[in-house]
Amino acid sequence: MKNSILILLLGIVCSAAAQVQSQAFTTIEGRRFRVVLDEQTRTAAIVDFEHEIDDSEFPLTIDSRKLKFRSKDHTLKIPETVMVDGLTYTINAIGRAAFADYRNIDYVEIPETVNMIGDYAFFRSSLREVTVPGSVMSVGKKAFGNCDKLIRIAFPRNVAMGDNIYGGCRDDIIINSYGNYAQTETKKVELPVVVSSDIDENIPVSQHRAENTFAIIIANEEYQNDPDVDYAMRDGETFRKYCLQVLGIPSDNIRFQENATLNNMRTMVNWVSNVAQVYGGEAKILFYYAGHGIPDADGNTCLLPVDGTAKDLTTGYSLRNLYSTLGGLDTRNVCVFLDACFSGKQRNNDMLVAARGVRRAKEETPQGNMVVFSASKEDETAHSYPEKGHGLFTYFLCKKLQETEGNVTLGELADYVSSNVAKRSVVVLNTMQTPTTSASSVLENSWRDIKLR
Repeated sequence: MKNSILILLLGIVCSAAAQVQSQAFTTIEGRRFRVVLDEQTRTAAIVDFEHEIDDSEFPLTIDSRKLKFRSKDHTLKIPETVMVDGLTYTINAIGRAAFADYRNIDYVEIPETVNMIGDYAFFRSSLREVTVPGSVMSVGKKAFGNCDKLIRIAFPRNVAMGDNIYGGCRDDIIINSYGNYAQTETKKVELPVVVSSDIDENIPVSQHRAENTFAIIIANEEYQNDPDVDYAMRDGETFRKYCLQVLGIPSDNIRFQENATLNNMRTMVNWVSNVAQVYGGEAKILFYYAGHGIPDADGNTCLLPVDGTAKDLTTGYSLRNLYSTLGGLDTRNVCVFLDACFSGKQRNNDMLVAARGVRRAKEETPQGNMVVFSASKEDETAHSYPEKGHGLFTYFLCKKLQETEGNVTLGELADYVSSNVAKRSVVVLNTMQTPTTSASSVLENSWRDIKLR
C-alpha cells in the first residue's frame, strides 16, 4: 500500500515537473539551438544543441563550429526572447557550453534579461571582447576559458564567479569590474607603480567599437645613450588602455611599442600607411608618442628612438617626415599626441644635451587631415607629474577622456588640456608649460568640432 502511494506521488511530481520545464529549439545566426523552457516563469535557457557534455570528458573534442553571420563584425546578438507554440519566453540564461568552440564569434551582445551564464558557455570560442551585463548574477566555471583571442572582458562588480572563468586566455587580457565606472585589474605584469593615480583607476568601459580607428603608441623611457624619460612607459600603457576601453578601438587595431628603436618606429608607420591604403579613406589614425624630442642648431626636430642619441639628429625620426607621411594618407583624419618637448630639456628640467642651452625649435606644419596636440611650446619643457606618476600632458589628456567617457570633441579636449596643464605647471612647478594644438589648412575651420571617437 505504502509503495503504491509512493509511486503515485512520484508520478504526480514528475508530471508536474514535466509541465514546468520542457524543451524546444530556436535558430540564432543561422544555427539551431536547444532551449529549456520554464512554463511557470515563462523564461528560457539556451543550451548546447549537439552535445551532451560530461565533466570527465570535457573539453570538447569536436571540430570547430561556426555561425552563419550576416554582419561583417561577427557579433553574436543573443535575443531577449524566443517564441514557442505562439508563446513568448524571456531568455534568462546561457546554459552549459551553449556557444563553446564557435570559432567565428568576434563579439557578443548579451541582453539584460540574462542573469546566469553557465559552465563552459563560451569555452574555446574566438571572442575578442566581452561585456557581461549588470543583470548577470553568476558566471560558471571556464565560461570564457581558453578563448585565445580574448583581449578584454568586463564583469559586474558583485557577480558570483566560478573557477577559471578566463583560464587559458592571453597573458595580457584586461579584466574589468564595473559599477558606475570600470575598475581595472590586469593579468599582465604592470610597470612599477610609484604612486597611485586616479586616471589608472575607474577607467570607463565604452560599448562603442571604433572598427575603423587605428592607433600607434610609442613609449620611449629607457634610452641607450641618453637619460631616461620619467614615466614614459606608464604613460603609453595607460593611453593604450584608454584606446581599448574608452575609445573602443579593437586590440588588433593598436600597435604599442615600449622603448622603440628607429626601425620599430618606421615599421609602425609603414603598417598604418598600408592600413590607410586598404581602407580607402575610411580609416581614422591616432599617433601617440611619449619620450625625448630633439632639435638641432637650426631648429629641425626629431622624435628620439631609444637607440639614437641627442648628439646626432640623423639618429632620430624626423618630425617633418612623420607629418608628411601621415598627412599624405587618405584618411578621415589623423590625430597626433606628442608628450615630448623640443627645447633640449628633459622632463625633470635638466638639459638633454649638456652645454648647448635651450633651443628654439621650428614648429612643423600639420598636413592633410591632421591635428597635432603638443605637450608644450617650442621653447618650453614637457614636465612630468610625479604625484600622479605620469607626464603632465598625458595625465590631463587621459583625465578628460575619463571624465567624458571619450565623448569629446577635439576642441573641448584641446581647451581642457591646455588650461589644466598651464595652471598646474605654474602653481606646482613654478614654470610655464603651455600645450598647443595645430591643424592643417584643410581642417583649419572644422577641427574643433571633430569627435575623437
